[in-house]
Amino acid sequence: MASAGHEPPYDLDAIAEDLVNRSRRILPDDIINRKVSIPKVNGIYGWFALDGGRIAYIGKATGTGGLQRRIVKRYLNPDSLETRDGRIRDLDKFQIEHPVYVNGKLAIDKGSFRKNVARKYLLKAGQESVDYLIQNFAVSYVVLEGLSPDVIVEIEERLIKRFRPEFNVYGKLW
Repeated sequence: MASAGHEPPYDLDAIAEDLVNRSRRILPDDIINRKVSIPKVNGIYGWFALDGGRIAYIGKATGTGGLQRRIVKRYLNPDSLETRDGRIRDLDKFQIEHPVYVNGKLAIDKGSFRKNVARKYLLKAGQESVDYLIQNFAVSYVVLEGLSPDVIVEIEERLIKRFRPEFNVYGKLW
């Protein structure tokens, strides 16, 4: 957080306005069909429900692959799964009871947003959860080049506190 008397190196209101701007929202089908490309840079992204437009999830993308890695490879790739070896949570019961296996190991959805949507709507891991995202959500992003990962984390936390998205588990800070 910026210390008292010092302005942060970003304008949170401008970032928030860009993120929620309806004209910036992209349908996942347009990403999958390569009509729209997502940049491989750092930034913040938000997923919005198509029915009503409420913001459902806010995330950050830092490091190799940036926004493209998070949005395309994590959330819109049905093969983005994580295997479970005894770390099974009650929340994942449906996906465990409707198993998907990767290399002989039980797997569930990877990525907080997709995983939490699948938990709420009782979706199988992989293609079923990706199809649900495609049919029910749009995504928007704001490029944040030149800011450190720590600052991007701070922006994400502040946006989560501001918007209180349903699927941000750790966002229950309010």
